[in-house]
Amino acid sequence: LAVTEDDQAVVLREGVMQQFGTPEQVYDQPVNGYVAGFMGYRNLLEVRATRPDGEDVLVEGPDVRLTGANRGEVTTGRAVAAIRPEDFVVGEVDGNRIEVTVQIAEYHGRELSVEATTRSGSKVYFRTHERVAPGDEVTLGIPRHRVLVFGSDEGAWEGLAA
Repeated sequence: LAVTEDDQAVVLREGVMQQFGTPEQVYDQPVNGYVAGFMGYRNLLEVRATRPDGEDVLVEGPDVRLTGANRGEVTTGRAVAAIRPEDFVVGEVDGNRIEVTVQIAEYHGRELSVEATTRSGSKVYFRTHERVAPGDEVTLGIPRHRVLVFGSDEGAWEGLAA
């Protein structure tokens, strides 16, 4: 990552430009899976795209059924749903929900930083102002525009988000 004199960010991968834009654009609207994983932590859920619908796509996994923003021209098949911890809310949003069990809840002043697991054991990290404790079963929601869906072959996912 390099920042130019006019506050533009450039993300390179092995010498090839992946994205150029303001830091906010690169952070909020990554153009591919590599940039999504590179620009700060995101939960990366392996899913299957089942129904593309214009700018949105329905994805399903063992414990999830979400509609998200189709960021990689995903049609059907293997995909990755990328979700930032701060984008989750307690409760269903836009029909999107993930059922989790809280494993660890760390108090960070105004919010809790939480590690939870789905029924199949996938880890999900989220931040909340709600009081939750280990053992609590919680429904998490995510606004559609904050679920970024990329093809599973679009980025070097290993080592970037964990």
